[in-house]
Amino acid sequence: MNTQQEKAYIEFLKSLCAEFPNAAALIDRTLSCIYSSRPALFSEGMAFQSLVHGELSYPMREFTQVRVMIRDEFYCARIVPIKNEYGDPWLYVCELVNASSATDIAADTDLFARALPVLNSIEYNLAGLWKNTNALGESLGGDSAAAANIGALKSSLANIGSVTKNASEFADMMFGEKDPVAIDAAALMTSLVRRCNAALAKCGRRVELLCDSTELIIGADSRHAVAALVNAVQNALLYSPRDSVPIIAVYRVCEGKRAFVEFKFTNDNIMFTDKDFKDNVSVNFSYQRIGWGIPIIRRFAEESHGRFSIEDDGGRMCVRLTLPSPVGELSSEVSLEQFSYVYYNTGVPDILETKMREVAEFFGENS
Repeated sequence: MNTQQEKAYIEFLKSLCAEFPNAAALIDRTLSCIYSSRPALFSEGMAFQSLVHGELSYPMREFTQVRVMIRDEFYCARIVPIKNEYGDPWLYVCELVNASSATDIAADTDLFARALPVLNSIEYNLAGLWKNTNALGESLGGDSAAAANIGALKSSLANIGSVTKNASEFADMMFGEKDPVAIDAAALMTSLVRRCNAALAKCGRRVELLCDSTELIIGADSRHAVAALVNAVQNALLYSPRDSVPIIAVYRVCEGKRAFVEFKFTNDNIMFTDKDFKDNVSVNFSYQRIGWGIPIIRRFAEESHGRFSIEDDGGRMCVRLTLPSPVGELSSEVSLEQFSYVYYNTGVPDILETKMREVAEFFGENS
């Protein structure tokens, strides 16, 4: 291949890399980057081998996967060698896949289906531990030392639940049975906000709800709706200062002949960083939590045939969840029953209690 052909081929590969959904780069024989679709992440001139964690066989004559670290974040580098007429690699196409992208890929496989039985078992046994702990506390009566131990045990159970709850909800969204019903969005959000504010009272935080007076019906799985909306409330609280009040608005949106119900979560934003706010809306409270909140909200929007968006408008974070209203065109898949939120206190914390407890612990009791 002559020099002119090489240049033309490199230009073709550059255009190909630009189409990758993830960061992609061209690496030359010396393992130096000569082109990157995301120069802010992996820029021209950077030495690829300096990023590698683990063994790298060079030259790479076959497809290679290797772990690399860029700015304190691990990526899977998927490398395809480009060979000359003698079979020797003279260029490499490298795709960089981060955890968020890997999760999206895994969602299109049966990975979460394999995890679901394990997560269900954890949830089931946690419920048993909660019930037995509550019963033990009642049987011990007013013993102060025993009460302190029971309190510590409940705290540990709550911490385990906070780690597993979102993973369990996300897996259920991917592979659990869907049960869409007609939901009164205003009634649902009103009930959730009332309980959220009651749980937040001890830390001085609260959220404010504004609802349109028109009929606001959505067709969705009620459990998944609660999981998505509670996570959106939690994110609005965790990413805003203590003395601010996130605002939730629920209203009708019309687009041509179609009607939608939009949930809009707005909060003062002081805690997002460049690392947290990314093009692929994988924003999460990553330095405190596992970060399944945004994927859950996004997945709920997808399964409900709606839209999810997140944007930063001059220091104000705005999350929108826009769902189609089935009024007048109820699908055969949607049960003809109106659902508002009914909470039964079983002694086992539900997702709302779990998420609001995390917020209360993060901000501490109001002095």
